[in-house]
Amino acid sequence: MSEQEQEHRIYMDRRASTPTSAMERHAQTIIGAILVGLIAWVGMSVTSSKEDIAKLQTNQENIKSALVDIKSDLKIAVRDRFTATQAREMRSGCQDRMNKLENRLDNLERLENVRHNRGMNP
Repeated sequence: MSEQEQEHRIYMDRRASTPTSAMERHAQTIIGAILVGLIAWVGMSVTSSKEDIAKLQTNQENIKSALVDIKSDLKIAVRDRFTATQAREMRSGCQDRMNKLENRLDNLERLENVRHNRGMNP
């Protein structure tokens, strides 16, 4: 007999000499079922997590694309914006024009008063 056969025979003899009760077999079955259930649950959780990650990656790519579009739009808007310097220049120009118009109006009113006073005093 080979050494492996002797070890196997010793193992089988020990197994036969230790009786297993029905309760022990039921407990092993229940523990085995619980372990199989846990493994199945972990597998389903991992699969669900992978799907969620794929969805999040898709959303992230969409957000990145939208962000690039927003940056581009913002660059265009900033390039074409009305700056404070431009506003000051325009205000100054409007103020100068209004001052000229007020001076012109004052001159016309004075001229009208002079004409009106000449017409009343012969």
